[in-house]
Amino acid sequence: MTSSHLSLPLEEVRDRFEECVAGVTAPEGEPLLVTVDGKPVAALISVAEYEELLRRKYREEFHAIFDELDDVNKELLDK
Repeated sequence: MTSSHLSLPLEEVRDRFEECVAGVTAPEGEPLLVTVDGKPVAALISVAEYEELLRRKYREEFHAIFDELDDVNKELLDK
């Protein structure tokens, strides 16, 4: 996330939680950075974005495992 994303202090997010959730889940919604003392500490994102992050994470892990298996297979073939 870049600094161009909307950010709000935690206290304001607490006070306007329903509005914040509606904002991130709207069709053109963007993530919301939650700040404490002016520093980002959390992000409010839609479930769709969360699921996409998980898919990417697991895809990367899956590829890393298979890359490692390929290396092991190559070593075994070279023996």
